[in-house]
Amino acid sequence: MAATGVHGANRLASNSLLEGLVFGARAGAAMRECAGAPLLDASTHGEPRFPDITAEELRALAWAKCGILRNGPELEDAVGELAGTPWQVTASPNRARFELRSMHIVLELIARCALARRESRGAHYRTDYPKRGLSSRSIPWSPRIATSRLPERAGASQRRRGPSRSGTKRQ
Repeated sequence: MAATGVHGANRLASNSLLEGLVFGARAGAAMRECAGAPLLDASTHGEPRFPDITAEELRALAWAKCGILRNGPELEDAVGELAGTPWQVTASPNRARFELRSMHIVLELIARCALARRESRGAHYRTDYPKRGLSSRSIPWSPRIATSRLPERAGASQRRRGPSRSGTKRQ
């Protein structure tokens, strides 16, 4: 099995080959558009910051409040806990610190998106909205979920993003 699949199928063969062609072409076009852009000076972004939380604490939070069975109050608690995590400069960051930062960001995105989806659909099951279908306060269903950028952490580095699908530059 391949560890890929924009369709969630995780299959080899024709889907993976087509994905490689389509996304390879998109990546090439994006790189071509950005070819003359000035490079960012990494030294202007300060020291990298990392969440002051352990991987075990993140896993426990994910399991308890963002797991298979979810509900609004627990998701709100998770978002609050994650947003309230202090960030600190680490003297000698290693791979584990960068992985921990990635875990924190991904868990915060999962919690925020699950909170915004006020329905049950596929593997996303909300005990407070058990039926498939939108509640009156839910975001409209779309195969593409967009979320706002997470609040910038003090001193966190800014990443330059490539062009959007429409060809206009993103911030």
